[in-house]
Amino acid sequence: MRQSNRTQKWNNFCQRVARLFCIGLLLTLLSSCRTPSSPVGASPTQSRGVTPTKIPGATLTAKAQRGTQSGSFPAGWDTAESANWAGYTLPRGEVTGVRAAWTEPAISNVPNAHVATWIGVGGWGASYNNIVQIGTLAYVTTDGQIEHTVWYETLPPNSWTFIGYVAAGDKVFASIELEHGSAQLWNLALVDQTTNQTFKVTVSFSSQRIYSDFIVEDPDATSNNGPPYYPFPRFPAVTFNNANVRYAQDWVAITTVRALQVTLIQSGVVVAIPGPLANNAFNVTRVGT
Repeated sequence: MRQSNRTQKWNNFCQRVARLFCIGLLLTLLSSCRTPSSPVGASPTQSRGVTPTKIPGATLTAKAQRGTQSGSFPAGWDTAESANWAGYTLPRGEVTGVRAAWTEPAISNVPNAHVATWIGVGGWGASYNNIVQIGTLAYVTTDGQIEHTVWYETLPPNSWTFIGYVAAGDKVFASIELEHGSAQLWNLALVDQTTNQTFKVTVSFSSQRIYSDFIVEDPDATSNNGPPYYPFPRFPAVTFNNANVRYAQDWVAITTVRALQVTLIQSGVVVAIPGPLANNAFNVTRVGT
């Protein structure tokens, strides 16, 4: 049997409602799958900025210390002044020996003038009143004669001892060595290589064993280790050769140890200047009047 017409209309109405409901549901589902747009005017979320890693600044190479000669003498030297010394002294401690050669200088005949050339241990800085040394002394006597002597000294007790004579132009070699196994026996020697004479002595001395010295000196005219000093004569440049220092039982060139380059200045006037270290040697030049 067929439906009635009213039922058909109702059925048609229900079908239209069902279709509209399905369309609405489908639109809702499609709408939920879309990515929402940012609101107009909204600022996008900013990601945290990355702080760049700083590149370390270049380390500047330190300038060479005054007195260094790059590639030749790695130890180099600093500068100092003295009223009576010109040359080099090496601050490093535990010294057991010092040696060097030089040519005894001729000097100008200035009344009562003195110039000493020597090697030693001590006499500078903390060891000001502690020194053992040997060398030569050129001086003008009271009657106008020029003498060249060999001497040594220990301080204390601050006394020079004369042990021989040399002549201007003689080549000499001096050495100071702490006797092996001893704490205070020092063997001092000076060899005149021109005349083949040797002057030597062994002294018992309690050295602080700091500062090894290679010096041309204007000696003081009193026993107080200070002015007044003797008149300082003129002389050709004195060259120290084969200058070495011993630590323990090892001899080393002075160019391998940090040194003090000492210029002799009196009353503000430069009197004697040490030259640069070169080939384990250096000159001391008399300047001024």
